[in-house]
Formats: sequence, C-alpha cells, structure tokens
Amino acid sequence: MKNTMNIQERIMIAVTGLSLLAVSQARAQLGYSPGDLLLNFRDTADFTGNDLEVDAGPITVIEAFQGTEVLVSSTLVQGVYGAPSASVPIGFSASADDGSAPSDDTLFLSRADTTPGTAPTTQSSQASALTQSLVLTSINQIGIGGNDGTPNGPGAAIVTGATTGNSYQAQGEQNNSESGQAIIDFGSHENVGSSKGGNIESIQDGSGTVYEALWEVPVGSATTASDTYLGFFTFDTDGEVDFTSASVVIAQTPVSLSIIPNGPNSVQVLWTNSGNFTLQQNDDLAATNGWTASGYSVSTSNGTNSITVAPATGNLFFRLVNP
Repeated sequence: MKNTMNIQERIMIAVTGLSLLAVSQARAQLGYSPGDLLLNFRDTADFTGNDLEVDAGPITVIEAFQGTEVLVSSTLVQGVYGAPSASVPIGFSASADDGSAPSDDTLFLSRADTTPGTAPTTQSSQASALTQSLVLTSINQIGIGGNDGTPNGPGAAIVTGATTGNSYQAQGEQNNSESGQAIIDFGSHENVGSSKGGNIESIQDGSGTVYEALWEVPVGSATTASDTYLGFFTFDTDGEVDFTSASVVIAQTPVSLSIIPNGPNSVQVLWTNSGNFTLQQNDDLAATNGWTASGYSVSTSNGTNSITVAPATGNLFFRLVNP
C-alpha cells in the first residue's frame, strides 16, 4: 500500500482589513496630474453646492493593490456635507485616465455594483474614441479644478459647485437648474443605461451601504479589448469610502494525507477536514486517467476525515484534489 497526494489549488478572494503604505503615501500629494484616480463627491440636492474632490494617487498603484483600504474617511465627507441623509444625499464616483495620448488612452470609471466582490455581469460602456476622449478631457478638467480649489487636507480639495467651469458638477453633468439634475454621466458622453453598466455615480442617502465597481476601459484603437474589473468601492452610510481589489491570492491551509495500519489486513486513510477536497483513488499510477472518487464511507472526527480499507490487498493509491 502506498500513498500519494496531488493538491493544486488557487484561491481567489477579496481580503478585508489590509492596508498598503504606497497608496497612503501617494494620496499625500497635493496636486492632481493625469493618471491619478479622482474620487468625487457632491450634494445632489444642491446643484450649486461645493464639490469634494480627493486625489487617490496614481491609478497604477490602485491597479496593483490587493486587499481593502480606506480611501476617504467619514470625517472628511462629514466635514463638508454632514452625515449623508435623505435631505443631504451625497453623490460619489471615481474616474481616471492613464495619461496617454487621447487616441489610444485608457479610462477608469466607476459603475453601479450590486454584486461587490464579483465582477458585474455587464461591463462598463465602451463608446467611440471621439466620445470617450471628451470624457477624459472632463476628468482632467475636474483634476484641474481640484488643484485650484481650497485645500482640505492631504490630497483633498473643496471646489465651488457650478454649472460651468472645472468643478465635478460642471464637468460631470452640466445641467443649469436643480430641477434638471440627473445622475452624473460626463455631460451625456457616458451611457448610463443598465445595458451599458449602469450609473457611474452612486447616491448615499444614509439608508444603506452602496457599491461602485471600478472598470478599466480601453479607448481608441484598443476598444476591441474587453473592459477589466478591478474591484469595488464601498460607500458607507457615515460617508467613508473603501476600495477592495477584485482578487488576491492567499496561501492554502495545509492539508495532510496519511495511511496507517488498522488491525490485521486493514488500514485507515486520513486527511485534514479543510477546504473542499475530494479523496480519489487509483490502482495503477501509470493510468493517469484512472483516478476516480473514492467509494469508501467517510467518517469525520476532531477535524479529521478517514476511511477504512479492508481487506487491504493489492495496490491502491490515494490523492486529494480540489477542483
């Protein structure tokens, strides 16, 4: 009797509670430059109210990040608007361009997300290069507005809301009356229909947590490529905004497989009761297609699974697999 184990597994999950110093350092910069991720806030009930703009640092750092980090504190949001509520609904979106030439750029856009941690079934919208070049122009105008705004802590600025100019409100919506306000769509250049990924702005009114997916969207000659889901933002009822990357690889909990004598002409096969492992058996190692699920009855005790093989005759090999 011999034993073998062949475990191959790759676990992809969103991990909370982590931080990344490089991102925190990047956010400490005071000036926006193309390629930075902008987090934008407005009071959707007051179209001339102040915008809050936060520079989250280079989008390349956000792309490489794995885990969850607080990007905007509740203190920062409430310091400008107070706590989000039905009377003070706060709009939020995130956007960036990678700073390349407009004819071959990449946009980064937030979209409504109802399945945080799992890529939405509908990708973000890919429009024509001409249309999306207008979006990247608007994103940079928002950044310029932030640079010209009133500093409000590291990487944050308050910008006077307006229907024209470099504010988030102006570049994102460009409506000239409170009654004409709509969800931010970069001046109608981004389709916010559900078939195009949904709204690029979420509204936090204090009634529950809302989520926004972050998409990487090719522009220009790269529009034949698929959009890439990078993760999701969590906009809490107190105004805090977190970002969680789409996936992170973690080490698998060690799993052991062993065979021990169990009286005359009998053995036990034991393995750790962890994960979603299946015991397979094969009577000929040369037969690579001979592995099948073991038909023996499995018992579990004190975190260990076991089967009893009796009588133990001939050759029989065992392995654990996790599809």
